[in-house]
Amino acid sequence: MKKFLAVIILAASLLSLCCLSGCSKEVKVNFKLSEDGSYYSVSGVSGNKNSLLKYDIPETYSEDGDNYLPVTEVGERAFYGCYYLGEMTIPSSVTKIGNLAFALCGFKDITIPESVTEIGWSAFGYCEELSKIVIPESVQSVGDRAFMGCSKLKSVVIKAPLKVILRDTFANMYAAGETAYTSTSMEKIYLPATVERIEDAFDGNFFVKEIYYEGSEEQWNNIKFYKYVKSSSDENKLEKSECSFADAFISNPHLNFNSNYKQEY
Repeated sequence: MKKFLAVIILAASLLSLCCLSGCSKEVKVNFKLSEDGSYYSVSGVSGNKNSLLKYDIPETYSEDGDNYLPVTEVGERAFYGCYYLGEMTIPSSVTKIGNLAFALCGFKDITIPESVTEIGWSAFGYCEELSKIVIPESVQSVGDRAFMGCSKLKSVVIKAPLKVILRDTFANMYAAGETAYTSTSMEKIYLPATVERIEDAFDGNFFVKEIYYEGSEEQWNNIKFYKYVKSSSDENKLEKSECSFADAFISNPHLNFNSNYKQEY
């Protein structure tokens, strides 16, 4: 009898531990109806995120199997921390990718559709398996740190008519104590002729070999570059300081003007 009770107690303990640690493979992608009732956004993932290996966001969604509405947003933190999410499809119905929407996901490749107009801050932050990214012409804004920490990112293609590339958009620096490290594979960057300012966007990318620029050499020479340095008045704050191309890209990459990179990708 005692042995039987011990087995029951052990089984209950293991079941409790499994529940706490997320042993269940059940996972659900959730959706939220907009306030005006006209569209849905992906609002998050519940259950065991580690079991989400592949997901195709639907173009439309319905809570009751009727009255389907378009899915137009990937909401803030929607797939945050889905480390094993290796395959993801974003449909052409999506126009907005929210802050931290795909941060810490595991996919190697993802296509941002031409329908997307806004990419939030850290939207793809620390997607460490991501190898390349193409930002389509439809995109009007990209938040800071949007692709920060994507250490295997080899090429960045910006087709969007951005005027400013914000701080740490593609940065790959991280600090451990007083020591700074870089972990990046970036070799090629494709930039549109619309760029007027680059604000410490590529910090830590020490191995960039080629920059392909859509505009002329004269246009390139009008671009302003900035670094963020410690404030002279408050060491806990950073302030923007204008710098040279050599300081912004210390790997001294080769510049290619009047590039037709839009035809290459």
